[in-house]
Amino acid sequence: MYLSEETISEIRAKASISEVIGHYIPVFKKGRNYVAKCPFHDDHDPSLSISEDKQIYKCFVCGEGGNVFTFVERYKDVSFIEAVKEVADIIGYPLDLKIEKKAPKPLKYQRYYDLLSEVIKFSSYLLFAKGGQKALAYLEGRGLSKEVIEYFDIGYNPLRNVMREYLKKLGYSDEEMIKTNVVRLNQRGEYDDVFYGRILFPIHDENAHAIAFSGREIDGQGPKYVNTSETLIYKKGDVLYNLHRAKSAIKRAKRVIVAEGVMDVIAFKRADIDFVVATLGTALTLNQIELLKGLNARVVFSYDGDKAGQNATMKALELCLDNKVEAFVLKNNSGLDPDEIINKGKEKNLRDLLSNEVSCIEFALDYYEGVYPLRSYDNRVRYDEKISSLIAKLANEEDRLNFLHELNAKTHLRFREELIKPVSNRGQIVYNREEVSFLDGVSKAQAYIILMMLKSKRAFEIYREELGYLLEEPFKELALLISEAYRSNRELSLADILDHLDKRWQSIFTSLALDDELNEYSDEKLNDYIATIKRSIMQNRVIELKKLIKDNTGINDEALMKYSKELLDIMRKLGGSK
Repeated sequence: MYLSEETISEIRAKASISEVIGHYIPVFKKGRNYVAKCPFHDDHDPSLSISEDKQIYKCFVCGEGGNVFTFVERYKDVSFIEAVKEVADIIGYPLDLKIEKKAPKPLKYQRYYDLLSEVIKFSSYLLFAKGGQKALAYLEGRGLSKEVIEYFDIGYNPLRNVMREYLKKLGYSDEEMIKTNVVRLNQRGEYDDVFYGRILFPIHDENAHAIAFSGREIDGQGPKYVNTSETLIYKKGDVLYNLHRAKSAIKRAKRVIVAEGVMDVIAFKRADIDFVVATLGTALTLNQIELLKGLNARVVFSYDGDKAGQNATMKALELCLDNKVEAFVLKNNSGLDPDEIINKGKEKNLRDLLSNEVSCIEFALDYYEGVYPLRSYDNRVRYDEKISSLIAKLANEEDRLNFLHELNAKTHLRFREELIKPVSNRGQIVYNREEVSFLDGVSKAQAYIILMMLKSKRAFEIYREELGYLLEEPFKELALLISEAYRSNRELSLADILDHLDKRWQSIFTSLALDDELNEYSDEKLNDYIATIKRSIMQNRVIELKKLIKDNTGINDEALMKYSKELLDIMRKLGGSK
């Protein structure tokens, strides 16, 4: 479906970003701008800032930012074209556009997904067949009803080669079975079903494709669990168990509980709690954090209540803090995991855990007191250093202040005032320097040049005369867009260029655009940024020339003298530049 850039720009220009966002969530005026509770994370105080002048929004807690189309795309989880159509409908812009759903492209690993789906079907059948009586009795003894068993697609593989023979009859090769880790070659060179004699718990990716299994023994033979090894379609650290089933419940609850294992998720389901996923017994990974971020829900950990579970909880919370995810914990002092709690006939106790939620810092205050008992001065110092380093990562100034007071009451050490920094400026949108701190000076200079050219045609003329090109993407593309707009006498704004950026750069540009430094354009600032880039170009050329001169193989004396002279000239210029 095609829409011209002119039509898209016209819709964007006619739309008031505060009014469109207000169509979905409550919006309040604050100073010259607007604020709202951010719908992209669990927000208690309005942290979403909306600039009507710049037609952008920004949340400095979770980092979301963009223009009117970006907001609708992410809030409604729709495509860009669908977002444009929805904005057009809201503002009453006549747009005769029918959105047609395209047929999905064939999946690269569809054959493997289909194979594993057949394993699920056949093992589910075998569980309720005559040979599955022992396994079914085991599951029922653990409190799993037929409805729960079917909900989680639980199955059974009773004999050594029954699954392999079944799959061969369906046309699957031994190579395909080995690549999906359903079959393996044993030490005698014979084929074995990986999960024979085990109850099978299927694992799916977030799109509901079957990708792996966790197999539970019931005879006391071998390890308690055997899990699918990593394959082409299964990377343990990239998966959250049960996410494909839990998505709609998570969206309704605006909350996701993160448990350790399969049986914990099943235990919560038995207590009618279905917004639960699991990390499958591994330490939380960055890829799993990205999956959690994408849910736009309150993240709550419910790992085991034993020492190992509490250690894993603390590591997960610290990783969340490092990656700007606000996380909480269901405080579990029972020493039991959720499966053990419910199997003691304590469904109510499991549901009661939901109201026993603490913040990550509250959990850390208790956890690290066990690591550093506060009886000695040395331990109090170490405890203070550890907790204060966590508090410093909190986005909310009031939270930092409150937890610092609580920490100080425990340790009676010096109050760390340097950790309390203002996050707002009299209700105005402020520049989030931390978010763009990783940009080097040259990248930041290029970004500022882009923003200045959007603000002033004079800036574009100076850039064209003094520099004419930028060094990296996405700045190169944006400079060309701006150049084309000025040549065709078309207005271009920050809101326009955001459509050409990915999510990361949208977030960065919305932060940079709100820097007070850019509120007033000046030739002097622009020339400083151009000088930074020119200096970088010269420095890179110095490195190149030194390499050519050092590795002078195949270079004649005339060329060598030319390179040496150029190097000397550049070094003089660099020495004279600021």
